[in-house]
Amino acid sequence: MSVCQNTRVMSVISHGATEFAEPVGGGFDEDIEWDINRPGTAVAPECVAIKSYGCTARARYQGHATPIARGTSNTLTFKLAQFLSTPASTTTTDVAIATMLAGSNHGDYDSSPHVMQTDFIYKGSSLAPITITVN
Repeated sequence: MSVCQNTRVMSVISHGATEFAEPVGGGFDEDIEWDINRPGTAVAPECVAIKSYGCTARARYQGHATPIARGTSNTLTFKLAQFLSTPASTTTTDVAIATMLAGSNHGDYDSSPHVMQTDFIYKGSSLAPITITVN
């Protein structure tokens, strides 16, 4: 039986040149709405096409700072560090999402540790704004 020893941790979250202090998590969600046309005969081909595409993301962090101006557009990047036990080394994975607008900010001060969150929404025309690079 093998045991997974390749734990990844969030090391950096940035929106353009702005880095969020003490990142603790985040993620993204794509939303695709399909337009499906299924004719009633076997002669006519089925048509399936993307009707709309959207992507939202969130950055969670503990460092307090003035929020990014709402509506600011830039690439949102998550840098994940992976610690390998054998051999002892570290690799990183960058997840970059192009053309993300800064949106709502949230602060949770009810319990310790305090966590801040910034939401983002995709504003672009590409159906492939997400790039993942393993370094």
